[in-house]
Amino acid sequence: MGTNGTDTDPFFSDSATEIDKTRAADAQNPHVKTHKGDLLREIEGLHKDKSKLEDENKDILEARAGLQSQNRDLQESSESSNIILETISKNGHDKDIIARLRAGDSYQEIADWLVEQVQIENLIDDSPRFRRGLLDVVKRYENEYQDDDGLRRVQTLESNEPRILWTNVSSSHSLIGHLFDLYFTWIHPVHMLFSELDFKYSFRTTSGNNCSIALVNAICAMACHLLENEGARKPKAPAKGHNLPIGNAQEARTLRNGFMTEARKALTRENHKEMASVQAFAVMYLVDFSACKARHALGYLRASVENLSSAVKNQPLEAQQITTWGIHSLNT
Repeated sequence: MGTNGTDTDPFFSDSATEIDKTRAADAQNPHVKTHKGDLLREIEGLHKDKSKLEDENKDILEARAGLQSQNRDLQESSESSNIILETISKNGHDKDIIARLRAGDSYQEIADWLVEQVQIENLIDDSPRFRRGLLDVVKRYENEYQDDDGLRRVQTLESNEPRILWTNVSSSHSLIGHLFDLYFTWIHPVHMLFSELDFKYSFRTTSGNNCSIALVNAICAMACHLLENEGARKPKAPAKGHNLPIGNAQEARTLRNGFMTEARKALTRENHKEMASVQAFAVMYLVDFSACKARHALGYLRASVENLSSAVKNQPLEAQQITTWGIHSLNT
């Protein structure tokens, strides 16, 4: 009991005493407040330094992105220059290139145009060595696929018209039919660029209404990607007298390049605006894009898009819609 009649709690009495001692010590030691102020200023300085470092890091990242963009531009410029120089040295296409340079076209624009004109790959794929290798590959594939292709040829009433030889790569109906089956089973449902029925009827009757040499070869080239995958998954025993197995990925690529060469040869300035040529360009885009040749692929897609409006004129409405929507889906 306290002197005024109330109880005194020893705990509170001790706490009050400690607080009073702390206050007294702070009053006697002015350096404590100084240290607190220094710590606050130091913390504030650290925050400023952190903010400054973040800004510098942001500038570094932006500079890095800029350098990467410049590096890509330089690589593309170098690639474009190489394409132009190789074309001039091998093909004598210099007059067109000089005319485009004088007109103000950039190296990249000229290189893209050269890809569309298919000058460079024709030079490479037309070499005697390539042709000999292609003939060996075709022979082995023709021996592999000997079933009936199911594409019964129809004799048209216009018997005086010359029959169209759709491809020079192979005369085997069975091999071509197998490639058609692969394309229309796996590619056509995803990228529908034309009517399968109209195409096959024109192919069987050897009429050029809904079919063309370029389109046939482009379809076969795209189907070779599936042959390539088959070869990679299921390597077969080597054919007699050959080191490579029938249907291996390397031979499928050789066959694909052979069909692509034929497709490019068939596309000329005179027939670029035809419907089957526009469709062929679109399929060739798929071929090169699937082969990781994005630069060449974009050239084909551009040619397809630019000639589409002229090609759909005087075409049946259904054919217009199929091709327009198919190319639109590739270009978006």
